[in-house]
Amino acid sequence: SKPAIKRQAALEESGQLTCRESQILEMASQGLQNKTIAASLRLSEHTVKIHMHNIINKLGAHNRTEAAALFHARRVAAAGMVPGADRPVISTLT
Repeated sequence: SKPAIKRQAALEESGQLTCRESQILEMASQGLQNKTIAASLRLSEHTVKIHMHNIINKLGAHNRTEAAALFHARRVAAAGMVPGADRPVISTLT
């Protein structure tokens, strides 16, 4: 449908991932292969490959490993965590 196409175009322009893309990237960042991701989500392997291609482009990554690293870094930043810390970092600067 046209609204879905417009929504997808807006997501691509902003670099934001769709819910499905985030789901697939999270699974890929856990080391799962496309075939395993596809079976788990009841998608074709080709569909997962297309999603991974879109994810890599949106994130400006060169490959799925870099995309997974960027995904992890964004999650850490969004949670206010420092890699390796067991709790959020609280800024003491005023």
